[in-house]
Amino acid sequence: MAKVFLAFCVTGLLSVSLFGQSSKNDIERLKTEVGLPASTMVVKQRRAVSKNDPTKIFFLVDDSRVSEDDFRSWVDQWNTTKAANFGALQIVSKISEADVAAVLFRSGVAKVVREESVGLNIGRAGPKTRNNDVTVLTEVGNSRVNAKSSVRTLPSPIYTYLIVQGANSAWHLNYARVDEVFSENPFPERRLQSVLENALKDR
Repeated sequence: MAKVFLAFCVTGLLSVSLFGQSSKNDIERLKTEVGLPASTMVVKQRRAVSKNDPTKIFFLVDDSRVSEDDFRSWVDQWNTTKAANFGALQIVSKISEADVAAVLFRSGVAKVVREESVGLNIGRAGPKTRNNDVTVLTEVGNSRVNAKSSVRTLPSPIYTYLIVQGANSAWHLNYARVDEVFSENPFPERRLQSVLENALKDR
């Protein structure tokens, strides 16, 4: 018995907002998460990371303990393998002491997604004809349609930022991304590590 899948539908898409699309509410949420005063200016303009050695980094990876430990391990590995060429990193506990801040957190309402699939089991098919490379079944018998539907609750959006200390207590938004991810990602901090590594190498 042949089986033909007619359709597979997920009522949701991956939504990504990047640097230029960070709203005022996003910026206010970022300041709240990292503990910056509401009056702090966050400028949507990139700035080179300080060449201080060590460079003081404040990080907030508020996704899971695994992600937080992974980020700390990445900093340790950087200091072991790359500090000689690009300068060391020193983790600080207060953003007011930092040259750069790497931030990742979840916020907002989790999404509910319905997944549906439809399959057709074909018991008997008659002669096939081809027209413009499309195969047409001229006769079908003993067929059965199988439909499956499921509902999943997906994680709330992930907000990822890299901000750099500027003049007069202002901060510069070097990287901003919001992901509404419709699947579990066990290491969402890896993208942030890559962005920070590039910023450290390019200064």
